[in-house]
Amino acid sequence: MNENNISSAENNKKTEKENRFYTIKLLAVTVMAFVAALLFRRSMGIVAMIPISLIICAATALLDIGYITRTAIVGITVFTLNSIENKNMEIAIVYSALCILTTLLASYSVYKIKANKRIGITIASASGLLCIVLSLNLIGNPFSAMAAKDVITPYTDANYPVNENAALGVFEFSAVYYDYTLDAYCVDAKSNKYPTEPSPISVNDDVLYDSFYYLMESKISQIYESDLSAVLRENLPEARFEVTFDGFVTMPGDAILSAESGALYNNVRYDIFISGIQTGEAMLEAVKEMVNVIDASGIGYAQLTFKSGIGLWTRRCVTVTPYHPAGRFDPSMTFVPVLNTNEFSEYLRYTLLNN
Repeated sequence: MNENNISSAENNKKTEKENRFYTIKLLAVTVMAFVAALLFRRSMGIVAMIPISLIICAATALLDIGYITRTAIVGITVFTLNSIENKNMEIAIVYSALCILTTLLASYSVYKIKANKRIGITIASASGLLCIVLSLNLIGNPFSAMAAKDVITPYTDANYPVNENAALGVFEFSAVYYDYTLDAYCVDAKSNKYPTEPSPISVNDDVLYDSFYYLMESKISQIYESDLSAVLRENLPEARFEVTFDGFVTMPGDAILSAESGALYNNVRYDIFISGIQTGEAMLEAVKEMVNVIDASGIGYAQLTFKSGIGLWTRRCVTVTPYHPAGRFDPSMTFVPVLNTNEFSEYLRYTLLNN
């Protein structure tokens, strides 16, 4: 064997060895990116807020496979895992962008350290601080998240206790996460009866707002609203009216949303708008007739608020509670502002808290 053949064989062995090392490093970066992506998802809650994933992304810069290749692997992996579990692509983009930035800055820092150690360490320190600040502002502060969790958990335990026979099913709550658009820490709540309609329970400066409650309240109220309408329509087919849910009357500690089906008739407030009423006397007669029908049916209620009229600013109003002798109801009429309803108050509250 001549020298050329020996040299060629050695070069081939060296190339094969380099290729094996490159493959191993490529596989290592892929595994590191996958681990970082698993930990860096909104569903991981407080774990995602601890900069473990960013440290892993930065550590990939120690494996020399080319900064473009490693950055692409990290970015694609983090984006893929986040986009699978989030319909909102903005979340996946934010999480993957932060990992991409961390990987690029770490790659540049390693390059500068090799050229000038002091300058490189300075750049690495500044880059690390920048990534942590961005993470705190976009992903959340783990200490603030734990404080928010301490507020949310007792609230959900009290208002959504487990009841397998509940009309709304069993409630499920996500891990706590930070929503930078609201500057609030949240958990997503959902019912297994309505799994595609989650809604957040959020905490901002120790103030808790539960949008899920109002969503579920509207769901559970539908059967009561429908039943009262059916009673009136069956017995008064010529009457013109509209029944709407106006809220539940509760005692401290009552878990309305965990109630069994049909258990809340005596807790419901209704608004009933009567059409075609021209005078106050006609209004009172219509109310008497309707109340007698409702009482005779045995359907429970906490309060009935009858309204009529087309005035621009006021409506005729008769408020009825169940505490009156059967068949001997003597209503009295008042006038109320058009916008003086619980529904409008709740709308204002929701609008102010979300703007």
